[in-house]
Amino acid sequence: MNECFNLVVLTQPNSSLLNTAVYTVSLVTGLSLFALQLATLWKPDLQCWPPPQVGSWQHRTFRWLFRGFFYGVVVLSALSFDVELPRSRLILGAILLLLGFGLALKWTYFLGWQSAFGAADGLKTNGVYCWSRN
Repeated sequence: MNECFNLVVLTQPNSSLLNTAVYTVSLVTGLSLFALQLATLWKPDLQCWPPPQVGSWQHRTFRWLFRGFFYGVVVLSALSFDVELPRSRLILGAILLLLGFGLALKWTYFLGWQSAFGAADGLKTNGVYCWSRN
């Protein structure tokens, strides 16, 4: 396993101790989220997502693990960003980044900020949520 880890992380061109630390934190928190969801299959009383109520240990645990995973991915992306890419790819990437985050924020606001993070404020069936489960 150690050799695989070295091949994946440490031999990358922009590899550094910071990249490795951020990668490790993000990987561990992401796998922890996955493990909690698997544990819920065997013991439904855990109910990690959606949490039974705001402020419960499930709610706090999910939020911290999700933040560790998501922010880790964002930071790792910024640390390993290659500025030598052709300008057209940078412009297209910036447009897609802004569009994606803009739509995510719009839909999160439409759903309701608390509902997006596990509060039971009811099922939305209109807008983008007529095609997705919320």
